[in-house]
Amino acid sequence: MYLLTPKYKSSTLITIDNAVIEYVDLLGDGTPIIFIPGAEDGLYTVGKIPFPYLLAKMFKTYANNHRLIIMSRREPIPQGFTVRDLAKDYVWAMDELKIDRAHIETNSAGGPIGQWIAIDYPKRIRSLVLGETMAHVDEKFNKILLQWVDWCKNWKWYKLYVDSIVKTFTPKYYGKYKWAFPLIHLIPKPKNPERMIRILQGLFDLDNRPYLDKINCLTLVIGGDADVLTRPELQKAMADLIPGAKQVLIPGVGHGENLEAKKEHEMNVLSFYDEVDKSIL
Repeated sequence: MYLLTPKYKSSTLITIDNAVIEYVDLLGDGTPIIFIPGAEDGLYTVGKIPFPYLLAKMFKTYANNHRLIIMSRREPIPQGFTVRDLAKDYVWAMDELKIDRAHIETNSAGGPIGQWIAIDYPKRIRSLVLGETMAHVDEKFNKILLQWVDWCKNWKWYKLYVDSIVKTFTPKYYGKYKWAFPLIHLIPKPKNPERMIRILQGLFDLDNRPYLDKINCLTLVIGGDADVLTRPELQKAMADLIPGAKQVLIPGVGHGENLEAKKEHEMNVLSFYDEVDKSIL
């Protein structure tokens, strides 16, 4: 068991159209996991210092039994690039890393990408974990996305950061750090706001529900029952349409369930991987 951080490396892949894909590879033993981050990937990609170290520390429990690759979306993201296009990127990256099959784990806005990997490339996926995510965006969620895009376009980063914190975590959790909100003004502004805008716009009116019955791998849907973004009803609607999907709703935590209830989240996810790996062997 790792007490501090496992061995890791940060590297990049270059696509055939010269886009850059950054990834952090936790060099653990065992079946590989490809982790697809949420919309925060639009602000800061995983390879930028100090994120490789922080991610290795955050996911150290995974590295006890798995090789974990945390991978950003391509940079730049072309206008009109869809979540299905991004899914193709991730499978291409698996080819480059010589990974035949992997567990696909997603967070928030990464969920629809993972769904398309499972739909379009079923032979490349061992299992699918859909964390704090959804298969469709309803009117209520769409309004939040529209507001966030407007703030990005008008460089109102402080408003975006604070609102995303308030909507990601429960008051009990973020209240402990509310004293530090003024320090958010000191966070460097993103060099390329278009990246965040395109990730958010890619979720406008998203609806993968008609395709979810094509997912035939073992699937875990996990999130918090106090999530105000991917609300419990959105998570349940997704889980109900995926054949055989297991759903876990952790009580009392929000969209940041994987951080607010980190131990419980990891216990559920890692035990799920163990069950899948045993069933495949």
